[in-house]
Amino acid sequence: MALDDIELLIVEPCSTKEHVFMRASKDETNFVYMYEDILKKLNVQFPFLNFECEMLSLMNVFPVQLYPNSWAFLHSFQILCKSLKIELTINKFMYFY
Repeated sequence: MALDDIELLIVEPCSTKEHVFMRASKDETNFVYMYEDILKKLNVQFPFLNFECEMLSLMNVFPVQLYPNSWAFLHSFQILCKSLKIELTINKFMYFY
């Protein structure tokens, strides 16, 4: 997700009538429930970097489906690429993974 697409992201609390297992109806846009504590513990912040969005799309998972070690590995790879001044790409990540 690019910074230009930030208006596509809506963060709002759940109502008391909503449950984690609920799906969007046909006239609603897609949504994902996330517990605030999980995001805080994993140090996940919105908006995600393009690299993180591409990885989530490639793996076909939601952010909450990744284990903390997986997030740590993604972040450490980003830090490594930044410190070595290497372009951060999915192909490079998958090669090292």
